[in-house]
Amino acid sequence: MNNEVTKEKWQALSNTWYNAGPPATPSCDDISIYRQFISTTMRGRNVDSALLLGCTPSLRILMAQLGIAVTCVDINQSMITNTTSSLGDAVTKESFVCQDWLKMDLEGKQFPIIIGDKVFDNVPYENWAIFKDKILLHLSSTGSFIVRVAPQDTLLLGRTFSELLTKWTLLYSKQQLTLREAASGLWEQALGASAKIVPGRQTIDVFTAEIELLTKNFAQTSEHRKIVLDEFRQLFEHSIKHEWTSYTLGNVIDALNEELRLTAIGRAKDYEVAIRQPILHFVNH
Repeated sequence: MNNEVTKEKWQALSNTWYNAGPPATPSCDDISIYRQFISTTMRGRNVDSALLLGCTPSLRILMAQLGIAVTCVDINQSMITNTTSSLGDAVTKESFVCQDWLKMDLEGKQFPIIIGDKVFDNVPYENWAIFKDKILLHLSSTGSFIVRVAPQDTLLLGRTFSELLTKWTLLYSKQQLTLREAASGLWEQALGASAKIVPGRQTIDVFTAEIELLTKNFAQTSEHRKIVLDEFRQLFEHSIKHEWTSYTLGNVIDALNEELRLTAIGRAKDYEVAIRQPILHFVNH
């Protein structure tokens, strides 16, 4: 996943990702946990700025509600433009830098808070040490790094796309979640099922032939399966060939442990795989 490949990936996702819903993007419970961890950081301190890795709309709204000026760093200008347009007047006090996180250089500026959503998924495991150095370069001496992670669920390994489609279709048909949440959950778990080595890389491209066969046999598919598969393809089809990083929770903690102390773990309860995607609060020490 070099610089140009990463740009291409997020260019493909720039029109849909920010509106995909949980677990692809933070849920209401997730945002509440982010708020709690940020409030802990702000207690007794004058915190008026933060660095956002990416440009996740719900995190930007949260920052605006807390009166914190945000610097958003994203590798893709279309993602910056599209997410900003979607927010309208909901956010203020923002600035944007279009840079690769592995080359991030904000001219010596440091922040009391660095925040992001599943950022480790987007950095190859072999580059995590470089990524950590960039985080430390821009984090104040007593600052907080707050991030949601998506560690590998080993129970998914070996599952087929069709099996996972059946699972998420059933949840949708029982009205236990919305269509968008079903498609997003299918994406998340299919990505996890594609992993071969952990830590390593994962891509839904391994299921391309199976997805094409399911689409070809649409006439023999139940109506709910058609609806979920169609939503999945509308949201994620252009990024199926791209790669994400697979890892364990231990991989993340070990990568940061020498310089950043893990002080809290929060887990949402309002979406199907929330227990597998905790939010971590690290403090510089």
